[in-house]
Order: sequence, then structure tokens, then C-alpha cells
Amino acid sequence: MKKAFVISSMLAATFAQAQVGVEKSDSLMMGNNYLNEVYYLLKDGSQSMQPTTNWQIAFRTGGQTDGIRVNTATAMGPEDAAVSIYVYPNGALADWATMDTAGHSTWVALHNSDKTWEVGALNTTAGAFPDFGWGVYNMSTHIVTGDSIYLVKYKVAGVEKFKKLYVEKKANSSWFFKHADIDGTNETNVELKSSDYPGKNYIYYSLEDATALDREPAAWDFVLTRYAALQSNGAYYPATGILTNIGVYAAKTEGKEASDLTLADTTDGFTGAIDVIGYDWKAYSPVWYTKDSLAYFVQDRDGILWKVVFTAFGGAADGKTVFAKTQMTPGVSVREVEAALLQTSVYPNPAQGTAHVVFSAVASGTARVRILDINGREIQQSNLNIVAGVQSIELDLSAMVQGVYFVQVSANGFQSTQKLIKN
Repeated sequence: MKKAFVISSMLAATFAQAQVGVEKSDSLMMGNNYLNEVYYLLKDGSQSMQPTTNWQIAFRTGGQTDGIRVNTATAMGPEDAAVSIYVYPNGALADWATMDTAGHSTWVALHNSDKTWEVGALNTTAGAFPDFGWGVYNMSTHIVTGDSIYLVKYKVAGVEKFKKLYVEKKANSSWFFKHADIDGTNETNVELKSSDYPGKNYIYYSLEDATALDREPAAWDFVLTRYAALQSNGAYYPATGILTNIGVYAAKTEGKEASDLTLADTTDGFTGAIDVIGYDWKAYSPVWYTKDSLAYFVQDRDGILWKVVFTAFGGAADGKTVFAKTQMTPGVSVREVEAALLQTSVYPNPAQGTAHVVFSAVASGTARVRILDINGREIQQSNLNIVAGVQSIELDLSAMVQGVYFVQVSANGFQSTQKLIKN
């Protein structure tokens, strides 16, 4: 099984090699006042556009997840700027029928995490396990039962709307909730099944239209969107930027011309945080401009390493974002999900004095990195402790003569080999 995986990886690498090192320019268009968000897939440039404002709440799919997010930074400018959601502080579940908005201007709004898709606004009030914020998990029945009611506020065409929401439970990967106008009219009971949205992170829902929405494309690496970004002062501010998908890892590099930035310039290494790219690749003074000493390395869900440099931003006039992407490594077409080591690649290739081996691990452990010559003789070896996520280590090639070598990475019974050319 593992041998077949390595062979298929090498075939995929051969197929993808023609694209390595080729810089391509692309752009995403959100439209006037950021009316749309755009999902993007790096390997083929495919895009999927969705209206920014057509949902208010979203529920995480799958059986072991409990995230509930809200659309906290929609489009349309300050008059229709955001959905606000509050835990109702004036009563408990029994007060559903009499719930009102009195004093809501003093309540603290809840916000999604801008670091992970797993923590939504309704999860941020969670205490110790088994409290998930909006409800409590029962370890016998495996059902999360809701224990809070919420006030949701948003605007449609400048008209302020109020809804009340109660998430009853999550059972067998299905969500059960109800919502109504604040006076109790238009009460609607809803069941959303994760099985109806295979491969999607979230099921989106419009409280305004009482309709579930399938908004995510089948495959995407990042989305250009509006979201509430956490600031250093603890406040959240509406931002326009890039959030990466689950399974995508990114690293920020800065400090010199973008064309000269390499993996050696990463500031914090690779991380799965969804806001590594975020919004601060651009600035305003007195017009929008992109920073020319900033680049991002992104490993997509297929294990391909990319360099991404943003080159233009149009602001609220059209939301146009222009960027250059360069495929740095071949990818693999098959993932062995039970292995501790999923992907490896070597960059740059060909290389001179140094190269980086980039690998993605789903679990901590010990890895061995070897450089072999074309006859299989070991030239270098190093052992290192690895953690879950994408890591990059530098290889010193200065003592090696020109020629063809193989970089072999092994961990927890899995082994991957990539060809390296030393110039």
C-alpha cells in the first residue's frame, strides 16, 4: 500500500513538473462595495462567486464538529455592515415566547474566530468540556443539547431586522434549530443534515428567507471575503482579505523585494491559521496600494507549494484583487490519511547552496531526513522531532558536487522520496 502511494506521488510530480517555476498573474473581483466573495483554487485558477450578504448563520458539517458561525462582516457599506448576534441575558430557554430587544444596545456581540473555521461566534462562550458554548455535549447519547437563546440583528436594504434563534440540538450529524421574528411571528423549525453537504465545511442559512444554502465549491484553497478581524486592542473590525481553507497551510515572508523572498525568510513558519494571509498585504494612503516587500508561501490541499504575491487592490470601487502565483514544487495526487507524514516536496529544485524540504504531518513524532546519491549511498542524514502541520527544514548542499540526488523523508512507517538536482 505504501509503495503504491510513493509511486503515484512520483508520477504526479512528473506530470506537474512543467508548471513548476512559472509565474502566473490572476485576479479576483468582488464587485462594488464588496457585494460578492470569491473562492479560489490555486492549481487551476477556478473561481466560485457567492453574494456576501445572502446568509446570516452557518453550521459546521460532520459528526465531531460543533461550530456555528455568523456573517459578522457583510457588504453594502456601513448601513448594512454586519450581522450582530447576542446571547439573550434577560432570561433562559423558558423565556423564548417573551424574549424582546430591550437594552440590546448594551449587550456584547459575539464574533467568529478569525484563526480557525472550527470556532464560530456561538462557540466563544464555551467553558470547560463538555460545554460547547451554544450547548452541552452528553457523553452517553453523543448529542449536544442547546442551552441558550440568541438575538440576531441585521439589515436588509437599510431596514433593521431582529430575529430570535434557538439551536435545539445536534444529533447524528444533523442540526435542529428554530427561529422567529422577535414578536414570535414566522416561527420556523429547521433540520439540516450534514450528509446533504458532502465535502463542505459549513451549511449556510438565511434567516431572512428561511433557506439553506450550499455556497462552497467542491474544492478551494482560499476565499477573498469580508470578515471581522481581531485587532491588537481586542476589538473586531470589518476587513477585506484572504482566509485559507481547512487543510491549507501558509507562511508569511517579508523584509525585501517580493521577488527575492524565499522560504528562509518566513517569520513564523507554516501554520494552519486561516488568517495568515489576512488583510494587511494592502494599505490605504491616500489610495489603496499593495506592499511590495511581502509574499506568502502556501501549501494547498494537494501538497503543492505556491508563492503568492499581491500586486493590486481596487478597494470598494470594484473589490478587484490582483496577485501573482508561482508553483514552487510538484504535488501529489494521493493522500495516505492514516500516515503520520502526508506530503513532501523539495524547493528550489534544481538548487545550489541550500534547499528546503517541506513536509506535512498529521501527528507529532520523529522524522529522518536523508540525502542519497544516484547509487543509493547516503550523503547526509538528520533526525528531528516533528509536530502536526507543515514544516520546512533547510538542507546544506554546499559540500555536494553537481548531480542528481534523492531526498528521503521517513516517519512512523511512512517514507517519501523526491529527486533533487544540485547545480
